Order: sequence, then C-alpha cells, then structure tokens
Amino acid sequence: MRVVNTLPFWLAPLYERFTAQQSQRGHAFLFLGSDGLGQMALLDAIALHWLGGQRLEDHPDVIRIARLEGKRDIAVDQIREVTQWAQQTSHGHLGRVVILEQAEYLNTAAANSLLKTLEEPPEGVRFLITASRAGKLLPTILSRCQRVLVPTPETSAAQQWLQTQVKAASAEEVRLALTLHHGAPLAAQAWLIETGLSDWRDWQKHWQASQQNHRVTTSLSDWARKDAERFCRHLGQQAYLDGHTGNFIAWQMVRIVWQVQRALRQNISKDILLDNLILATDNLLTGVSPQLNLSGRRGALA
Repeated sequence: MRVVNTLPFWLAPLYERFTAQQSQRGHAFLFLGSDGLGQMALLDAIALHWLGGQRLEDHPDVIRIARLEGKRDIAVDQIREVTQWAQQTSHGHLGRVVILEQAEYLNTAAANSLLKTLEEPPEGVRFLITASRAGKLLPTILSRCQRVLVPTPETSAAQQWLQTQVKAASAEEVRLALTLHHGAPLAAQAWLIETGLSDWRDWQKHWQASQQNHRVTTSLSDWARKDAERFCRHLGQQAYLDGHTGNFIAWQMVRIVWQVQRALRQNISKDILLDNLILATDNLLTGVSPQLNLSGRRGALA
C-alpha cells in the first residue's frame, strides 16, 4: 500500500506535493498547524519517503524529540543528544532525519542549542519540525526553516469524516468537538472517544448555573479549585465558543486564560491564580470587561 493511502484525506495532497518538489532541498522544514491535524503521521511518511523502507520504528537513521512524560518543556539535554547523534555516520546512504515534535515547548537553552545545529547542520541530516504556535519560536529558528502550512480540512468534509469515525456521536456533538479543537479532526476524534465529552457535560452543569446567577457559584468555584488546569481548559473553550457568537468580552477572557495557563507553567501559586481568574470570570458573567494584570510581587497575577 502506498504511504499516501494511509494518511487522512486532508494530508495526502500535501504529502504528494511536498515529496514531488525537488525544491525541498533544504535541511530544515517547519510544519505549522493546529494540534490534532496528524502532523506526526505526515512527518513519518515523509521520513519514510526520504529513507526508504516500510517502517520507522527503531530506524537507526531517525531520532525523535518531544516533551518527556510529565515535563513541561523540551530540555537542552535532549537537543544535545540530537547534536551528538547527528555527528555520527549514517547507517544507510540516504542520510539521517531528526523529527522534532511541538517545537514551541523548547525551553530557552534548548532553543539556542537547536539554533546552533540549524546554523551549521551536519552533512546529510534533515530536520522535520512541528509547531502549532510559530510566535513562540525564536525568530532566528524560523529564519533557518522552510515553513510548510498543514491544512485544516473544510468544515463539512471534516464533519463527515468524523461522523464515520465516531458513529455514536450526534451531528451536534461532532460540530462542537470540531469547533473546540479549531477544526482539527484527530483532536476532535480523541475528545469524543475519550473523556472529553463527558467532562464537557460536567462543566456545562456548573457553567450554566453560574450564568443563571450572573456570578461564579460556589459549586463552580469548588470545581475550579479541584484542578486549576482543567478549569482553565474548559473556561478557555467556553470563552472561545461564546466568542464565535460575537461576544467580544468572551474573546477578552480567552486572552486572560492564556495568561493564567502560562503562569501555571511557571509554578506561581495556584491559589493566587485561581482567585484572580475566578474574579475575572465573575466580571464576565455580569457583562463587565474582565481584567487581569501582571504584578511584580512574586510574579503573581493581580
């Protein structure tokens, strides 16, 4: 079976174009697109095309880099491992391939280390890199890569595909899943199959009660404090959904949630963050523009 036949329908044309273009003679390619579009399957297919063979598992001329389980960042030691590996002689005659997933999670030291390798790439080594947020990458890394936009499928085609994959989901649930995941079918599929939909229904009970009261209810506050990251995720999704109805205040809340999520990754006190976020949510529910400002004191949000 041709590799292209194993890719989702929205990726197959990109694979065909990319592998057919001899202009892709560079050494580093950055694939940009929302999480859940199937970037890693695409990169695996391209690597197979370059190196030949039927599978990449344990291929001696391929190395993969991603966040380690339980870690927030890609560490500099991981990039140094790549650098050392890249200096070795390839096992075949078709070169070597580095596959780097979600480059936006490179910490500062790792990003600088990668930049040095991209500036002076070892002969015969090519880089396939994914990222969903190019703005979080060093401009100098962006300048060293050829950018490739991973397409989001047209909505009706994505809905039809997702309905065939998750037959138990209703048309409304399929539309909701795609909206919350920016049209990325694989992310929406995982959300429907795993616990995403049941978690969303639980969230809706607390959120709708708060909407009726025009304030954050005690039950929603308690629910938030059980898991700050879960609260941020659902509040951000809710604000994103409401923003599509033309609610400008909801878009402001999306930005605030992003601020809090970044602060949570910096290990700032969750209690401080939640107090501020719940207050901003109260503002949202009363129709007041939510505000959240960075404070110099302890790096906290206020």
